[in-house]
Amino acid sequence: MDIQDIIKESVVYPTTMPVGWIVITALLVIDVIMTQIISTGSILAVIAYIVSAIVSLLVIGLNISIMHNSIHNSNPNFSLDLGQNISDGIKSCIISVIYAIIPILLLVVIASISGLPTAVSNLVVESSSVVNNSVVYMGLTSVSQPTLSAAFTSITITMIFAVILGIVFKLLESIARARLADTGSITAALNVIAVLNKIRSIGVVKYVGFAVLICIVLILMGIIASIISAIPYIGTYLSTIVVAYSVMVDAYAYGLIYMDEY
Repeated sequence: MDIQDIIKESVVYPTTMPVGWIVITALLVIDVIMTQIISTGSILAVIAYIVSAIVSLLVIGLNISIMHNSIHNSNPNFSLDLGQNISDGIKSCIISVIYAIIPILLLVVIASISGLPTAVSNLVVESSSVVNNSVVYMGLTSVSQPTLSAAFTSITITMIFAVILGIVFKLLESIARARLADTGSITAALNVIAVLNKIRSIGVVKYVGFAVLICIVLILMGIIASIISAIPYIGTYLSTIVVAYSVMVDAYAYGLIYMDEY
């Protein structure tokens, strides 16, 4: 299936599942209300936090459920399974955390190799001066050129790798979540080698191209939601319709690309 066809089919999907669209929208509205209660700092804030967490897990779990239907080419009547959806939501969150921790750990190693800690330390030491033995001020004018160059180089290298690792592991995480939807196993989702093999079977170029295109679609939806949310009083609630739509499009699209092999 061409990338364009995947996107087209995914964009239409929410209209074929109106009950699901309504349910997710309702959950998002509840989350908005809970957020407003939390912001008041009232005694109900604790309860609102709990409700908001449960609602968020439900939405994430429904995302996995939609992905499962997309992968297995099934289109049953929409149903809300609280236990299963919350369980899937928790598993998905665990996957997201682990796929975020890995690049962070790698980035720490890269930062150490690039000499970032030493460079920053030297920068701080050289830019610190003592006035009247009590006041400390910072100034780059007192830093030598070699120290500035070393710090700039180390920071640049670390930033470049941070962006690259962030993108790569986000791509891996999306397929990992699709594996969770496919197998129901968090172990399968955390098998990085299997995830990489799945991406190879899809086609690296095709998968990256798909990810870029679906990202653009979601950004456009986000812009529309932001514009709607600017409407006084009801804008935030109305915007949940678009957000729910984008949740369904995203899940269905990744399910389709997951099953697309060359």
